[in-house]
Order: sequence, then C-alpha cells, then structure tokens
Amino acid sequence: MKPTSKEVINELCKILNAIPKEIKEIKGFITPEEKAKDLIDIYSNILSYAEADKQEIDESAKDCALIAVYMVIKCCEEYDEVHENHTTQVDYWKEVKQEIENL
Repeated sequence: MKPTSKEVINELCKILNAIPKEIKEIKGFITPEEKAKDLIDIYSNILSYAEADKQEIDESAKDCALIAVYMVIKCCEEYDEVHENHTTQVDYWKEVKQEIENL
C-alpha cells in the first residue's frame, strides 16, 4: 500500500530533524561526496512511492537533498565552529551541496 502524502511528509520531517543531530558526528567519518549520495538515496527511497519515472524521482530527490542541505547550512551559520582540520560545518555542508549539484 502506498503511503499517504501526510506519511511521506512526516518521513521527510524525521530526516530533516535527524540531520542537525548528525552534524557533530559527520566530520571525519563521511566525505561530502558520500553524504551527498546518502541524502539523495534517502530521498529517492521515500519518493519511490510516488507514481513517477526514475528520472523524475532522481531529480526530485536531488532537489529535496539540496533543500535539506540549505537548511542545515542556515542552522550552522549561527553556531559554526572551527574543527581540528581548520574547516567549519558550513564549509563541510557547502561541499556536500556542491557534490549534490555535481551528481
């Protein structure tokens, strides 16, 4: 059975709410390229319930991932800190955004 629109939206909200919790753990564990692919995979799985072809799902997943990254960047800009490798969370997420755009 296909999920309702409300169920899909709730699932997206869970993902977006989880992203800030991951921020502190991501640096050093996953590259921006890997994170970009991971985000697109997450959204592709959710959107696969929609009645659309693969190309539409892939494009929508990419758009969703870019929105999520944009939101994370905005949150990080207020609370950013420099890490041991002299980069910031904003720098990291901007790299993720670039990788998503390159996919």
